[in-house]
Order: sequence, then structure tokens, then C-alpha cells
Amino acid sequence: MTDLIAATGHAKKEEPFHVLVVEDDRTRVELIGEVFSQHADEFRLTIARTLQEGMSAAGDDQPDLIFASLRLFDGDGLDILTKIDGLATVPLVLVAGDEDSQRVEEAAVKAGAFDYAVWSEGMVRDLPHYTRRTLDCWGYLESAERAWSSSLEAAERFRQISGSVGAAAIWSCDPEGTILSVNRAAADLAGGSPGDFTGRPVSELSGREKAGIILGRIQKAQKMIGAPDFYEDEIESPGGIHTMLSIYSPLRDAGGAVTGVQVISCDITEKKKAEETARESWKRLADILDILPDATFAIDMEGKVIAWNRAIEAMTGVSADQVLGKGEYEYSIPFYGERRPILIDLVLEREEDIEKRYLCMQRDGEKITSEAYIPGLFGGRGAYLWGTAAPLYDNTGNRAGAIEVIRDITERRKTEEALRRSEFLLNQTQEITHVGGWEYDIPSATITWTDEVYRIYEVPPDYDPNNIQADIAFYSPEDRAILEDAFRRAVEEGSPYDLELQFESRRGTKKWVKTTAQVEYAGGRPVRLVGNILDITARKEAEARIETLVAALSDEKEWLSSLLNSIPDEVWFTDKGHRFTLANPRAREEFSLGEEDTPVVEALAGNLEVYRPDGTPRPIDEAPPLRALAGEVITGMEEIIRTPATGQLRYRQVSSSPVRDVSGTITGAVTVVRDMTDVKEAEAKVRESNERFTLVAKATRDTIWDWDLVTDDHWWNEGIQAVFGYTPERVEPRITSWYDRIHPDDRDRVIGSIHAAIDEGENVWSEEYRFCRADGSYAQVLDRGYVIRNREGRAIRMVGALLDLSERIQMLNALRESEERYHNIIEDQTEFVCRFRPDGTYVYVNDAYARYFGKTPEELIGQVFFPGIFPQDREKVRQVFASLSPGSPVALTEHRIIMPDGTVRWQQWSDRAFFDDSGRVKEYQSVGRDITAQKEAEAALHESEERFRNLFLNMHAGVAIYEAVGNGEDFVIRDINPEVERIEKVKRDEVIGRSVLEVFPGIQEFGLFDVFSRVWKTGEPIEHPVSMYRDDRIVGWRDNFVYRLPSGEVVAIYEDVTVQKQAAEALSQSEERYRTLTENIPDIIARFDREHRHIFINSAIERITGLSVETLIGRTNQDLGMDEDLTGLWDGKLDQVFTQGKSLTFTFQYPARDGSLLFESRLIPEFSPDGTVLSVISVARDITAQHKAEEERRRSEARLEVAMKMGNIAWWEMDLPSGGVRFHDRKATMIGYAPDQFTTYQDFCSLLHPDDYEPAMKAMRDHLEGRRSRYDVEYRIRTSGGEWKWFHDSGGITASSPDGTTRTITGMVVDITAIKRAEENLRDAEKRYEEVVTNSPDSIFVVEVTDEGRFRMLYMNPVSEEEMGVSNESALGKFIEEVFSEDVSSHLASMYRKCLEEGSLLGYEETRELPEGRQYYSTTLVPLKDPSGRTARIIGISHNITSRRMMESEVRALNAVLEQRVAERTRELEETNVTLLGEIGHRVEAEENLRATLEEKLTLLREVHHRVKNNLQIIVSLLNLQARYITDEGTLAAIRESQNRVRAMALVHEKLYQTENLSRINLDDYIKFLGKNLFQFYGAASRGITFSTDLEEIFVDINTAIPFGLIMNELITNSLKYGFPGRKGGAVSVSVRRENNTLFVEYRDTGVGIPGDLDWRKPASLGLRLVNSLVSQLNGSIELDRSQGTAFSLVLQEKE
Repeated sequence: MTDLIAATGHAKKEEPFHVLVVEDDRTRVELIGEVFSQHADEFRLTIARTLQEGMSAAGDDQPDLIFASLRLFDGDGLDILTKIDGLATVPLVLVAGDEDSQRVEEAAVKAGAFDYAVWSEGMVRDLPHYTRRTLDCWGYLESAERAWSSSLEAAERFRQISGSVGAAAIWSCDPEGTILSVNRAAADLAGGSPGDFTGRPVSELSGREKAGIILGRIQKAQKMIGAPDFYEDEIESPGGIHTMLSIYSPLRDAGGAVTGVQVISCDITEKKKAEETARESWKRLADILDILPDATFAIDMEGKVIAWNRAIEAMTGVSADQVLGKGEYEYSIPFYGERRPILIDLVLEREEDIEKRYLCMQRDGEKITSEAYIPGLFGGRGAYLWGTAAPLYDNTGNRAGAIEVIRDITERRKTEEALRRSEFLLNQTQEITHVGGWEYDIPSATITWTDEVYRIYEVPPDYDPNNIQADIAFYSPEDRAILEDAFRRAVEEGSPYDLELQFESRRGTKKWVKTTAQVEYAGGRPVRLVGNILDITARKEAEARIETLVAALSDEKEWLSSLLNSIPDEVWFTDKGHRFTLANPRAREEFSLGEEDTPVVEALAGNLEVYRPDGTPRPIDEAPPLRALAGEVITGMEEIIRTPATGQLRYRQVSSSPVRDVSGTITGAVTVVRDMTDVKEAEAKVRESNERFTLVAKATRDTIWDWDLVTDDHWWNEGIQAVFGYTPERVEPRITSWYDRIHPDDRDRVIGSIHAAIDEGENVWSEEYRFCRADGSYAQVLDRGYVIRNREGRAIRMVGALLDLSERIQMLNALRESEERYHNIIEDQTEFVCRFRPDGTYVYVNDAYARYFGKTPEELIGQVFFPGIFPQDREKVRQVFASLSPGSPVALTEHRIIMPDGTVRWQQWSDRAFFDDSGRVKEYQSVGRDITAQKEAEAALHESEERFRNLFLNMHAGVAIYEAVGNGEDFVIRDINPEVERIEKVKRDEVIGRSVLEVFPGIQEFGLFDVFSRVWKTGEPIEHPVSMYRDDRIVGWRDNFVYRLPSGEVVAIYEDVTVQKQAAEALSQSEERYRTLTENIPDIIARFDREHRHIFINSAIERITGLSVETLIGRTNQDLGMDEDLTGLWDGKLDQVFTQGKSLTFTFQYPARDGSLLFESRLIPEFSPDGTVLSVISVARDITAQHKAEEERRRSEARLEVAMKMGNIAWWEMDLPSGGVRFHDRKATMIGYAPDQFTTYQDFCSLLHPDDYEPAMKAMRDHLEGRRSRYDVEYRIRTSGGEWKWFHDSGGITASSPDGTTRTITGMVVDITAIKRAEENLRDAEKRYEEVVTNSPDSIFVVEVTDEGRFRMLYMNPVSEEEMGVSNESALGKFIEEVFSEDVSSHLASMYRKCLEEGSLLGYEETRELPEGRQYYSTTLVPLKDPSGRTARIIGISHNITSRRMMESEVRALNAVLEQRVAERTRELEETNVTLLGEIGHRVEAEENLRATLEEKLTLLREVHHRVKNNLQIIVSLLNLQARYITDEGTLAAIRESQNRVRAMALVHEKLYQTENLSRINLDDYIKFLGKNLFQFYGAASRGITFSTDLEEIFVDINTAIPFGLIMNELITNSLKYGFPGRKGGAVSVSVRRENNTLFVEYRDTGVGIPGDLDWRKPASLGLRLVNSLVSQLNGSIELDRSQGTAFSLVLQEKE
């Protein structure tokens, strides 16, 4: 039969076995404690009363065995079982009472418990014996499992090791040379797959020519005693010839007999090649160094010179033999004449003292670039040197030294100095003359400006002038075309130009400029424009005022009235006097007001009962209109009022806002009142109904719900928590709170049925479905609902109740589940289960048992069936069954069985005997499984371990096995192979069992310890990169591969690659130095083979071409797509070098990404030993900057010459300390001398005026000694004709030596003789003026007018002092009230103010009382204005006219007689004239009345326009207030559109009253303003939509402007609302032209267009209907083009 037999004794432990008992019966617990107390030396007992205590105890201290009751207070005992990968980790015996005897059997089998039992006193007292037997069985099972795992582990270990030795080739054969196994690497070397060689002779693997040698080695290996032999062979494989290092070792069986030979081979080809590659690399490095045009040298970390090329030999005169290998700063002596750190040393160690010695220094990462002046180079001539230094690295990333590249930049510095001097002079010249310079490079289409041009254009320094159209856009439209044409002809035809044009600067300043351009040619074509721009600005008058418009207003008034009458709410307008000046019919009706009634707010409110919402009376001063007039905005304020019309209390909602004029001043208030009485009453009824509903919901145990079908709000009563466990905060107040909790399989059915009931008019609905509880389980529920409908029958609400049916359904299902449980448990087992009587008759078998033996359960149950037990195992099985007793009813065994087909298989069985009351066996139960695979694995284990051991001991890679300690805080060495002993110089016996941290103290720094931890924890293998291991005992490079065995042990396979690494390091260092050298040289270095292919190129090429180095290698210039002419040039030069074997240098232009670059390339041949040119090295240097600097210097000097010529300026330059000077020719000719007459500064100084010599010398000294930032002085100089001329001389230091001493001073001189003469003439004139004023017989005084309007004395001449009795000194600086008496100062102040008011000459006569008597004066006041136009001073001149007055008195006396005689005649004439004057007076009066009437009409018309505009604005405010109560988006949009229409009409009136002509309006100005407002309203600008107009000077009257404006408002609104949905960007444009009285309008937008199926002539929307109506009003027509966006063409007739 079946069944495993247990071992006769359990494993011994040093400590007692830990037994955990989980039982809540107190009596049993006491008995169990008593029984186990007698075996305390063998068992340690822990008792837990609850499942929770048991689980906690098992977690804190893992037991060896658990007894747990099936039924516990807080759960089932089987829940304590823990599993890993589906297998129990601790044996569990499940125990039950008699009533649960059947259930415990089912539960034990189902949960994976080790055994089960039934509580009895006998069973308890036999527990120690039962515990021993159970532990013995568990131990036996564990050992079997370990055997199985070991077999798998051994196989895996061999696979891992053999697959982890990199490129190692491994194969084995039997003693006769027949191949047993081949790994992939070995098969690849032989050109096949592993299956091609297994079972074949060894000759097919090694080749017939070497078969004899290989067989000899195999024979020798079989007899090997001690260490195996190593062999080195060259093997020819499909991949080429490989050098292999092989080890031959014997394979032995368990008895030690040799069964074959194993061969492990390692490819050492690369190691052999490394040395040769390193030598070639060094040679290549030396060759490159020697041919570099830049001086280059390198040092190691000790500061010794390791490289010194030919260029540095030529620069310093020191050969390489003299410095190579030397340290102590030997390399600095040729440069500085002493041993000292230089730039290269700063790479290795930063020193601030060294850095200060360089002119400039820049760090880019570890790379340092600097410039220095070396005075001792080139025989003392000195030179400016540019240098760059960078570190050298070895292959480990450690610094190995440094390299420095040096270039002589003396010529470049000279060019730069010349350019700086020229630019300095040019800037000085431009500042003085206001002449700006510009250049335009025609091939690149780039333009550059000098600083003065930026100042003229008034643009910031970062303005980019390269947008020519933007530059030209500064010019006036009429001049723009002129400049564009001139610029185009200059570029295309080479025609120069000289123009005077008008433009407007960035700041809005209108200017006139003179701009010129000259053309430069190259190759007969224009290549550059060089020009100047001179500011010749004159401000222009502002644009003429636009004519105003006048039109009728009746339509707007009627529209306003209709709008107010249609609003259902009360609307009031209150003026500043608190009077209601406007009220709509609804408001007047509510308060019984007539059309003409305009009550005051306080009076109307005083007759009303008004209450706050809380019922308290509201004071009159809280009335909303009064608060709005005070500036407050009231929104939605509630009030209760008893209205006089009905006498009832009404609930009202009030909003009130202030109305302001354009200055922000409050001019009134608008108030809107809405009656809320019906709403409040409805709310009260709803509250009452809700209270009743809430009481009902609380009184029931069902879950009540309420669903608002309009808003989808959903409410649950407390039943949702009591029945289903949901707290209120977890239930969302939306219908989704119900939908989402319906079981997914029921959801569509339930939702569909409830909506069907709602839609089909049903009032009652019910469904049964599953509803999710808070804990995630589902309850079966019955849901019933009632639909509430409004008067129209529309469902608006639904109320229902949810009944939980789960308990009832559970009761129905419990019986059914109980019946099926046992059968399903047994049938679902994969193990074999059977029950049989002692005679062998089966009473039960499961399907797995029957299938295993090829039977059905029906064929076996009731029958006797004896499977064929293997003969050798029959006695063992018999003994197992014989050993079963009531005290030990369970046994485990393993045995073999012969299957019906004759095959032999292994089985494992757990057998249990059931006894009757007399102790006789009544039935057996066996549970088993097939363990054939396990047994086969165990059989293969020995062979696998032997193979592993052989590989382990003989492979050329080191293998070490580690076991983790604790949670991976340490690892213990379990085994190492001989290769580890050899590599690490340790003995196996001495390290086994020791900590890896102890044996290898450097392992943590090495990084391998962290790898062990990660592999042990994750199980993922890791390849540790090749790294250097170092401790006090050993140093070497290691290559590690680490993985974890199934047992948890960590295996490291590694090789000592120190030799390879040293060779590779030598190669890497060579290549790294080579790379560092080439990467730190800015030149492009390349090597070409004879086919002109690139076989090397440095990364500098990437900066120029953007192509990677990898892209270039192996390809010719032609392959890379280089220009045909340039490719031909290169090919010709390369052929010349390959043919002639001589170096050559040439230049070429390269079209790089950033423009054309100029290169100078040197080609150097490389020769083979026989003298043949093998390759050519090219070193190409970018000389673009140098070339451009020369070109820039030339152009700068040309611009300087033009600017100096225009400003009559000359420059000079002086060298220090020699005093040598260079003068511009113009300076000499200014004073009449030949240019060559001045060679030193003294020559020039000898001509200075004696009085000016010392000031000029002091100004120069102050600048040189740092007391003044510039040299700036004026002096006189004698001309060749002997006259003195004045000059203004300014300049400064333009060049200094590296030590800071001044080398060059440059200056500019301007002839200021004319200015000086003008100043002298001015001084003479002022002197004469002073004399005239002082000696004038009239009183002359000057008064200052302060900003506060007060008058301060500035000057009084002697006459004024005498007449006023005040001295000039005492009055100077004082206010007139401080100088004169109150009446005098008051009189003077009044006259001064009158002069200020009139702003012109003021003359008057006055009388003064002086000691000598009354004097008469004639005074004239002259206002003097400052540049801003404000009168800043008043000059007064008083002339004494007393004598004239006396003579006039005498004349009057003499004339009295004559007058008497004339009087009579005059009287007659007057009588005649009276009649005539009367007629004239009547005519004048009529004209005045007519003029006043006309002015009054114009004023009235302007006021009418203003008031209509204000009324329209009030309507906009009313609509805005109305919008606050509207929630419907459609209605709100209509309100907003109405606001825009009103604004469009208001804009017409605003434009009219702001102009002088009140009859016509400018359409261009109107449409732009209208479009701007609409674009702001719809936020179109932020969506990237633009608006443009193209209108002629078109003026129309108001009858045309109003409908035209409304048409444009609707079209623009339609475009912005619908034309650009979800799009960014677009355009809207309007163009209008007039012919006679007809307007032709083109309106376009670039949006999505009007849908093709829309009848736009009869649309449903108001906008397009209004457009069609307005077009008809203007007797016009309109057409639509949908082809591209939307385009309307309108023809409109102006109204007369």
C-alpha cells in the first residue's frame, strides 16, 4: 500500500523544544500545563488563551510545534498558520471537540495543517509522546525537502558558475576522448553549437591536427596527482585567431574513480595585444606632439616633464633632451629665468599668488585658460602668450599629471590694441558730433550699430537691429518707401545714397536724420554697406484736430424707455441730491408714484415700515441708495417692507451701486429691487416638509434615500451607517454615492430599470440587487422607490428605502454550503486521498488518486485494490502499518511503486489509523503524493556535486561561498577554491568559518560588501565592475560576479585581472594622455589614410560642424557631403603630401553652422619604416577671429575718418615713457604745420600758450596718477601764422603693461576757437548790458517767481535803490513782503500776478509819495520764461513821468478855452450822431443775440449727446446688476451681448460730444475703439487673436454711424464667441472704402467659419438677424464667403 514511515527518534537540540498551545478552555489549559511540567527538560510550553495572543506569541518567539483549537473566542485556530511560498513554516496540529470532529478534519486538510486530533483526557495526557512523534515526522519531511532543494541548488550552482566565468570555454570528455558536455563559449570557438559536439570525438572540437596533442593531455590529466597543468594554445576560430590558456583536471565518481576529464579555457588574446597597442599609442602620441604648431608639454604628478614637443623647443630654444624627466619646475626656467610654479601647476594645486601673475584667467571645469606677457622670450623682445592647461587622468579616473598648450598671440594682441584705439576714437568722435555709424554685411544679412545710433533711435543697448523691416518701421510712412528703395539698390546694385528723412524714435520723439551709405566690393560684387546717421531733428506740430459729429437722438431715447419698461424688477436712479429722478413703471406702481413725481429718498423711506431680515426696524440712513451715494456697493441685501399699495409685508432683495463720471466722481446711484415674498413662503413650506421627512427617516430601521432628479443631489438617512457601516463623511451627496456602490454585475440592470420607470411615467419602482458595505463586502438588498413629479408630469424627485436581505439569504445558503464543503475540499486536493478498511476495501478515493492509477473512483470504491509496491520496500510498508496505535495513530513513509505500465515511481504517504472503542483498527486514511522527481534529483545530486566540485577546484576563476549573518550585517566564508587561495594568498582551512570583514578588511571600501548585501536581499545577481582591492596584506584588481543560491548562500566568482589591468592601464594612460592632449588643443587634428579617409579626428570638429567624431571616422570629405570645390582642394593637397612626402600649409573657407570660417591647415606626412607615406596628419587652426579683427580694424578706422571729417576732429597717441607721439594728419593741418613736424610730446608742448602749459601738464599728471578718470583740458596753441587757436583736448589710457604701468595714451582734439570767440563776445555784451543797466536813468529791477507763486528780489539798479529806499544788497534774495511795506508789497504783488496772467508785456502808470513830493511813473513789466514755458522771472522798468504830467496839466489849461469853443459845435455833432448810433446799436444787439442763440444751441446739443451717453451707461449698469441674479448661462450671455450693443451706441455719442463738429464721426477712430473694447471683453488678445482696420478718412452722420456700429458689434462678437473654439491665434480685420454716398465694407476672420448647414439669412440667433435687419435699414446688401474662415461683403447706403 502507501505511506511514509517516520524516523525512530527526533533530532536532539541543546535547548528544549518550544511548544505553543492555543486553547481557551480553562480546565484543558490546567491539565496541559500539568502534563508538560513533568517534561520541562525536553519541552518549553507557552499557552495562549486567544487567537490574537497566540499569533503575537508565535511572532515574538517562533515555536517548534503549535497545538491550536479549531474554535476560539476570537477566531479559528487554523488562522495562526503562517506559510512561505504556500508551505507551512511551523507544524500545526488542529484540535477540536467531539462535536467538531468532522469539521476539524476538513479544516486541517484545507488549510495545510500538519495533523489534527480530537480533545480527550487520554489525548492530553499522551501529548508529550504525541509531540515527539510529530516533531520526528516534521524533521523527516524537512530533511527530504532539504535534499530536494540541495539537488536543485547544486544544479543551479554549477549552471551559475559555468555561465559566470565570462568568456571561459568549458568542456568534458570520457577517458577515451568522447565529448560529454560543451558550453556555449567552447562551441562558439569551434564554430558550432553545443549539441553539435556532445557524444562526438574530441578531434571534432579541437581539429584533427591538434587531436593527438589534446588526447595526450587528457591521458596525462587522468593520472594527475596534485595541481593541474596549464597550457597555452593558438586556436583558429570563425572569429579569428585566439590565444587560449587551458587547465585539464580529472572527473571522479563517488568512489573516487576517474570518469573523465574536464577542460577550462580562458581567452587571453586581448592581454597579448595590450602591450603592442600601448607601444603604438605612445608612438602616436609622440608623433602628434611633434607636429603640433602650438608649444606643448606635459608633466606627471611628481612634476617631472614627460613630453616636450618641437614647437616648444623652437619657442624656448631648449631641446627635449634637456628637460625630459626633470622636475623642480625645470620647465619654467626658459620662460621666467627661474624655477617657479606656472599655469600647468594650477591644475594640480590652486595657488592664488600664482594666479595674480596672469593678465586674465578663466576656469572651465578643470581646464584653465590664461594670457601672460613674457618679457624674456625671443631674445628679450618679449611676447604675449595664450595658454591652456588641463589634467591628465589614468584609466581609474585618478589624476596622472597635467598638460599645457601655449600659443604666441603677440600679433593678435597688436591688432586688438589697434582696433580698441580706433573704436575708442570713433566713440569719442560720435559723442561729440552726434554722428552714428552702422555696417551691413550683405552675405550674412547682419547689421551692426555704434553706440550713438542707439542713442539717436532712443532704444536700449540690448535692442537687436538685425530686423531691417523693424528698423525701417521707425521712419514715417512717406519716407519708408524711399529708404527701402535706396537700401535695396545699395545692396543689389551697389548704389550709395545720401538722404534726409523723418522718423519716430522708440520713445516717441519725432526726428529728422541725415543718413548716408557707401558700398564696399569684393570680387566685383557689393559685400558690405558702411554708413553714418546724423541727428538733424526738428519737432513737428501735432496732428490737426478731427471734425466732430452731430446727429438725432430719438431712436436711442425710445430704446432706453422700452428697456426700462420691460424689466420686471423695480429700478430707481437717485441723483446727488438724494432725489429719485428716474423710476421704471414697476417701481412707480409699487409706491403709487406718478410720471412726474421725484421724491427725496428720506421722505419716501420715512413713510414706510422697513425691517431688517431679523425683524428689527431699519433706520432711514441705512437705505441702500444713500449708502451707494456714499460709495458703497450693496449686493443682494434683504429687507422686509410694508408697501402702501397692499399694506402687506413683502420680502425684497436690494442691490445698489454708485454711478461715477469719467473722473471717478459719484454722480448718482442705481438701485434694483426684486420681490422675494413668494420665494420666502416656498422656502418655509419646504423646511416644514423636510422636517416631517427627517422625523420619518429617523423613526424607521430601513435605509431611506432622497434623490433630487434635477440637481442629482442624493441624501441618505442614518440607516446608511447603521445597516451598511458608512459614516456620513464617507457618503458623497451625489447620485454617484448610490451608483458606485451597486455591484458591477447588477449596475447596468438596476440603473436602466429605474430610468425606465422615470421615463415611462411610472410612480413606483423596486429592484433586488447587491449593495456594497463599508467593509467592501456586498449585501443583497431590496430597493423600493416612489417618483415625485411636477404639474407637467416631469419627474423631479424620487424617495425610497433600502432593505438588507443578507441575513435571510445567508441562512438559505448555509445549509447548501455545508453539504458541498467536504466534498469540494477533498476533490480539490492535488494529493492522493483514500480511505480503506483493514482488508483493503476502499470506502473513498479522490479523483487525483484514481487518475494516478488509471482508474475512476467508481471502479475503486467498494473494491479491494493493492498497488504494486516495489519488492524491496514491502517489509518497510508492513512495519509502518503495524506500528500504528491509538496513542500514535499517524506515520510518514516513502516507498517505490510499480505502475501498471511497468515504470517505477516514488511516493510519499501520511497514514492514519482509526480505532474503535476496543482499540482495534476500523479504517485507514492515507494522503500521499508522487515524489519521483525529487528522488531523481537526489540521485543526480551526487553527480552534480562531483562535477561542481571538480569545476570548483580546478577552474581558473576564484569561487568563494558566503553565508549571511543575521540580517546581512556580516558574511561568513563557507568555502573557497584553490584559485582563491592563490589569488588572495590565504589557506582554505584558515579562513573557513571566519567573517569576510576579518579576512578581507578592505571589502567595504572595495564596494563588494554592499554587493553581497543587495544580492542576498534581492536575489538579483550583480556584476561588480573591475576595481582595485586593497588592504594591508594584498593589493590587486578584481573582476567579480555575485549571485545567490536557493539556500540563501552568496557566491562570488572572480578573477585576478591585475596583469591585464596593468597592461590596459598602460594603454589607457597612453590613450588618456593622447585624448587629453587633443581635446585641450583648440585646433582640429585629423589623420587621413591614402584613400583620404578620416582614421582619427579630435572633438574640436564637433564645435565647427556639429558632426560627432564617430560620424567622421572611416569616411572621406566627399562622403560627408563637403562642398565640391572644398573637397577638390583638400584632395589635391592630400595627394601632394602623399606624393611628395613634404609638409605644406594652406588656407580655406569652411561654411560652418554659425557662418563662414577661415582656417589655416598644416599637412604633415607620416612615414613607414621603408619611407612610404602611410598617412597624413592635419592640424587646422581657425583664424577667422584674427582675420575679422583685421577687417574690423580697417572698417573702424574708415568710420573714424568719416566721423572726424564731419566733426573736424583729430586724434593723437603718445607712447610712455619715451614720449613719442603720433598725430592724425588733420591735427597738424589745423594749425598749419606738416604732419612730420611732430615726433615727440615736447615738440607739441613747445607751441602751447605760456598761460596754458602748466594746466595742460597738470591735467595729464592727474590722469596718469589716478586722481582723474580722464585727461580733459582746454588750451591755446600757436599756428604757423603766429595766431592763437583754442582746442579742447580729452583722452585717456588705452594700453598698459602686464605690471600695470601705462604704455599708451590716446586723445581727441576739437578746434573750439569759434566757441571761445563767441563766449568772449558774449562776455563783452554782458558787460555792456551791465553798464547800461547800472547807468540807466530809469529804475530797473528783476524779480524771481517761485513755484509757489511768491516773488523774490534778484536785482535792483542804483536808480531803483534810490527811489525805493532799499539797497540791492539788503533786498537780494528776499521776498517783496520782507523788503517793502504791506501796502507797497501788496500793490507790487497784484501787478506781478497780472503780468503772469496775461503772459506778455504789461504797462501801467502809478503814483508814489516820495520825500520830495508826489512822483508819477510809467512802469513796464516783462515776463521771462524758462525752457518749460513757465514764467520764472519778471524784469521791471519804471520811468519817472512827473515832468510830463506837469506839462500835460499846463496844456490842459490852455486847451480849456479851445474846448469851450469846440463844445458847441461838438454838441451839434453829437445830436446828429445819437440818431446814427442808435441804429448801429440795434444792429449790434441783434448780431449778439444771434451769436448767443447759436452758441446756446451748440452747448445744448453737446449736453444732449452727453446725457444720452450717460443714460446708455446707466442701462449698462442696470443690465450688470440684473446679471447678478441670473444663473442661466444662455440668459446671462444675452444680457452681456445687450450690454455690448448699448456700449456700441454710447460710443457714438461719446465721440460726438468730445469733438467740435457735432454732426459727423470718423469711422476709423470709432471702429478701432469699438474693436478694442470687444477684444478686451472676450479676452481675445490672450488667445493670440489680432484686430486690424483699413479705413479711408471717412466721416458719416449719426444716422449711418449707429446702425453701422451695431453691425460691426454683432460681427466681431460672433467671431470672438464662435470663430476660434479652443484655438490659439487668429485674426479679425475690417476694411471700408467710400464711393459717393456708398460704403463698401469687407469683414473677415480666420476662424473655423460659419457652418455650411446654417441659414445665416434667417438664423435663430438674434445677432445675425439684427445684422440683416440693420443692413436693410441702410438700403444695403450683404454676402457671405465661407471658403476661408468667415468673410462678409457689405454695400451700405449712407442716410441723408
